[in-house]
Amino acid sequence: MALLPRGRNAGFSLFEMMVVLFILAILAAMSAPSLGRVMDAVAFKRKVAAVTAAMRYGRLRAVASGVAVRMSLSRDDGCFFILKGAKTERRRCYFDDRDEVLFEPAADIRFLVDGRTRPVTITIRSGVRTRLIRVDILTGRPLVVEGMS
Repeated sequence: MALLPRGRNAGFSLFEMMVVLFILAILAAMSAPSLGRVMDAVAFKRKVAAVTAAMRYGRLRAVASGVAVRMSLSRDDGCFFILKGAKTERRRCYFDDRDEVLFEPAADIRFLVDGRTRPVTITIRSGVRTRLIRVDILTGRPLVVEGMS
């Protein structure tokens, strides 16, 4: 069994290690901005999902309890969806001060006991991202409009 020769070929030089670390640093610096954009996109999808989940829950409560439910957004002490019907509930939302949420044409949504509602569009803006959620008037279900940024 032959032993490996000792000396200059026994390992990596300091210069070679520095070159490798320099290349890794450049790759990390190039990928950091795209990672930030991915994280922003995931956070925005979470916000949109919170709105649609609160809407589905409000509709379900109206149908199950037999009492109309009114859903509105409150930013008094944090961010909450207020659901008023047979009882009043607060559901957490994930918007901050930079986010814009618009209910059109009114400031709230009213789910009737048969699951229907009036036509409502919710516009969510967070930075450059915008998403529309339309409420189907016959079923009362939220429909996220795709194709927005």
